[in-house]
Amino acid sequence: YIGDNYDLNKNYILPRATARANYRFNKSKSVYANYRYSATFPSATQLLPVVDISNPLNTITGNPNLDPTSSHNIMAGYRNYNTAKLSGLNISGNITLYNDEVVGYTETDESAKRETTYRNISGTMTSSLSVSWNKTFKQEAHEWLVAAGINANFSTDKGYLNTVLYNSRSVGLTPNFNVTYRYGELLNIRPSYNFSYNEYNYSNYSVSSASSFMHTAGLEATSYWPKHTVIGADLGYTYNSNIPDGFPKDFYLLNTSIGYNFLNDKLMFKAKVYDLLNQNTGVKRTVDPTSVTNEENTVLRRYVMFSLTWKFNKFGGTPPAPERQRGPGMRRMRP
Repeated sequence: YIGDNYDLNKNYILPRATARANYRFNKSKSVYANYRYSATFPSATQLLPVVDISNPLNTITGNPNLDPTSSHNIMAGYRNYNTAKLSGLNISGNITLYNDEVVGYTETDESAKRETTYRNISGTMTSSLSVSWNKTFKQEAHEWLVAAGINANFSTDKGYLNTVLYNSRSVGLTPNFNVTYRYGELLNIRPSYNFSYNEYNYSNYSVSSASSFMHTAGLEATSYWPKHTVIGADLGYTYNSNIPDGFPKDFYLLNTSIGYNFLNDKLMFKAKVYDLLNQNTGVKRTVDPTSVTNEENTVLRRYVMFSLTWKFNKFGGTPPAPERQRGPGMRRMRP
């Protein structure tokens, strides 16, 4: 680098282990647990003692004394799902513990120039818990699939803020709910709602706490009438409290489409209009230990896309056995 040669050799002998267990009570009910131990190596950039001066505001130097990062991961879950009835309950949990994570170590002088290297930190973790429930109801040609769930996560993190070690804890909660209504082979309607909440707490940090939330609601509708015609609409609403002031925190997004099948339904021509209301935004906020960045990116707004799709029944081989004809109220839905 800049006329100097650097040479670094590292030899590691590290274990890797996995263990799995699964018990099935019956065709639809089971429990499982998995364990995994693994190690990852620091990158060459992090290890080589090269003084990188390509950024005049931040000089970066590798640390040849870094240790590999190791992690213990445990996953467990319970499943009770009836595939034929498209109904059931799923519960899963996951936790990962880290040792010797590689993090940046930065010192800032009075002129705001930074000197950065890397260090190992132990005692961080991530965890999550997910619960989902589905239930299908049928009455003649009418069919409803109700789905509800909640995802929760908790994590701890460490790092250095101008040579001072800080700790952070984050909690997230995301409940969701949706209903799919199907009328035979003619109509599908799917309203949905998601709420996401995140909270962060810090010690020895530039702020003591922060939180944000987001609402997302949607309505999808697809009609297969009249014959050979597919008409679709997808309306969504999003409110994000983390969007900075001066930018819209909420917006609507409406996509519509119409398609027509011909040549025995093997060929479909479709026209789809994206962002019909012309409200799509590209605003986001990023928070890291030394800065808060607000960005507004250029995104493609209202536009039309045309497509022509050919359906192949097979690519050679023996033809599939004929499927039993289903009536309007016998269409099956995927979970």
